[in-house]
Amino acid sequence: MAPVDFQLPPGLSELAQASRPFFGERVCGDGMLVRTEEDGSVLLAMLDALGHGAEAHRLAREMEAWLAQAPAQAPASRLEALHRRFLGSLGAAVCLVRLEADGALACASVGNVLLRVLQPEQSQLPGQPGTVGQIMPRVRERRLALRAGALLLLTTDGVREHLPAGWLEDNAGLPARKLGSLLMSNHAKRHDDAACIVARWGT
Repeated sequence: MAPVDFQLPPGLSELAQASRPFFGERVCGDGMLVRTEEDGSVLLAMLDALGHGAEAHRLAREMEAWLAQAPAQAPASRLEALHRRFLGSLGAAVCLVRLEADGALACASVGNVLLRVLQPEQSQLPGQPGTVGQIMPRVRERRLALRAGALLLLTTDGVREHLPAGWLEDNAGLPARKLGSLLMSNHAKRHDDAACIVARWGT
């Protein structure tokens, strides 16, 4: 699926997201959500249901729907609530990012999902070992202060974890939609579901 642009939530100057299924499959078991919360913060969610095909696709859609209606919470608390709701399911890797109006970022993630932040130094926030809906660690939140122009890239493990040296820095100036398209074309794995969210903070 080509990257899709969305109405921008508060604080973001660019936003695009893209996904595509495992080669030969018709549905994708990766999921994404971008939501403006009732308290004015912004939620970015990336999830990867275990396996691929119809069962993974169904769980990803159910988790997206649950996150879309759940009340605003800190990422760690919401991730723990998601785990309780889907305990005994196929399970998923999940990254939840909360963005505040002042640029404060809080992230909680479990499993093979990755948040990269470039501003201009690059920070990588991988998921803790575990599986949401199966075995969860004690979830910890990590925090960053975003500066204007910071680039956020969330990916499932269907996108290569180790991008070529300097790739993100060299392409950071591209529009979010173009960057997402380039990433999915060149660095998504053929034999896995793959998804990404590309967002830019401020102006």
